[in-house]
Amino acid sequence: MNIPTNKNAIPMYLIFTPILLVIILMSVFVLPNMQHQENDISRLDMLTPEKAPQQELNASRVEDTTDTIDSNTEGGAVSLVYSDKVSIDISDKRVSLYFMNPARSNQDMVIQVIIQRNENEYITARSDLIPPGFLLQKLKLNSVLSEYLQEGIYSGIFNVVYYDPDTGKKASVNTNIPIEISVTK
Repeated sequence: MNIPTNKNAIPMYLIFTPILLVIILMSVFVLPNMQHQENDISRLDMLTPEKAPQQELNASRVEDTTDTIDSNTEGGAVSLVYSDKVSIDISDKRVSLYFMNPARSNQDMVIQVIIQRNENEYITARSDLIPPGFLLQKLKLNSVLSEYLQEGIYSGIFNVVYYDPDTGKKASVNTNIPIEISVTK
């Protein structure tokens, strides 16, 4: 039995090979880059150095006559004063907050302002070192995140990371404080 064939028909491998090649190239080059960009703005450890950074330039000294918290152990003792309302102005690329490391604390601190959305966390800003007796009221907005941030009200946290003032070593504990973040243009 003879099956009729079309001599002008294009072989199937010539049709599917370029399509398969495009799919392979996209999976190798495009998709990993998209995932990498997402990781750049959502990794919590992205901006928390192991050794204490330089002192925060936007922090100002506060008069505080209270005694330092006594810590008889090898750990530390901290006291925090903060507002749980944070505002972000996208056009100024500025984060406005109220966060103080009172003089009674015996640990240096670094804070991250983090938006929590759809089970992801996005670092909007990070301070440098805030020693005891200093107040922080403004930070620069994360330039990568500023391109994606939309106006609105978001849930978030202050991620407070502690450092030994003598050694500069990062403590093994940190504090997460719930905050509300208002974003405007």
